[in-house]
Amino acid sequence: MKSLPYFCRGEVIRGFGRGSKELGIPTANFPDSVVDNLPADIGTGIYYGWACVGNGDVYKMVMSIGWNPYYKNTKKSMETHVIHTFKEDFYGEILSVVLVGYIRPERSYNSLEALIAAINSDIEEAKVTLELPEHLKLRDDNFFTSAPSSSSALPPNTASTSQTIINGDLSAPLAEELNCFFARFETSQQHHSSAPVLPPSPPGSCTTPLTVREHDVGRVLLAVNPRKAAGPRRSTWQGAQGVRSPARPHTFARIFNLCLAQAVIPPFLKSATIIPVLKKSPITSLNDYRPVALTPVIMKCFERLVLQHIKDYLPPDLYPYQFTYHANRSTDANNNIMLSIQSSRTFSSPNWSLSAPAISHVPR
Repeated sequence: MKSLPYFCRGEVIRGFGRGSKELGIPTANFPDSVVDNLPADIGTGIYYGWACVGNGDVYKMVMSIGWNPYYKNTKKSMETHVIHTFKEDFYGEILSVVLVGYIRPERSYNSLEALIAAINSDIEEAKVTLELPEHLKLRDDNFFTSAPSSSSALPPNTASTSQTIINGDLSAPLAEELNCFFARFETSQQHHSSAPVLPPSPPGSCTTPLTVREHDVGRVLLAVNPRKAAGPRRSTWQGAQGVRSPARPHTFARIFNLCLAQAVIPPFLKSATIIPVLKKSPITSLNDYRPVALTPVIMKCFERLVLQHIKDYLPPDLYPYQFTYHANRSTDANNNIMLSIQSSRTFSSPNWSLSAPAISHVPR
């Protein structure tokens, strides 16, 4: 199969619900957009390779591609069994896989026990075969691990050294085309990393810079959801995982306070990994890919601390339809309320043309 190794990624969706319940071998299913874009030479059967959930560790895996003759599926599927025990389901997460080799064709079995035995045999074969040096190097392929050291050092989502597939057939030239497409609104000013020149404070104003406390830093780090994607730097996430060490909140508090005092954010904290997720199938243009930015976990924690400081200084009579700093508010809720206001004014006004300013004068 000339398309191997084959790289792909996509959102984990709910499948047939029998992997864990009937077989005791949980599987993760890809959406149709990924299945439909398999190369023609990758036929049905059982494959082995590597898999990564979000920005987590890379584990061995086996994958069934096809209709599963034992269950007589009517829809072709890609069912991945990651050879690792996860504490909880990861529906909605991004699963990245590389198909390394082929084990056997699909077969029907006389009993459920025979099917389970065959799957376990496939798993054992994958464990052994993936230890070969030529297969181990794919575990460290930059498809799983690459990240720019800064937002300007490397284009987002640089293609893997191997053939890269993202939610379908995505070649290296297309990856570079997407890089340019996603970055088409950037300007040269966005790449300047020098510290800004701050205007002098007015006479009599408070010039004490905002500072964060070590206790608050530890609190936001402990609140990080370990199932969320870590962003471009795994080392940053590993640092967040060790927050129970007394040195962690102290170290990050010093970094955050230096950033606030100097009004500068280190470039590596502003970088992001861009994951193109397919909006629809078939692919007709670059607009069919949605860029999802994974920012560093530590930067998200920093933003939460600054946001809380901003909220503490907001006036109690903040305009009720200013949703930016209100809890449990969203853009959809804002749109619904504004449309409701516009509709009520439209139908209660004798002159419909007078209703146009109803939204335009809402304070922002």
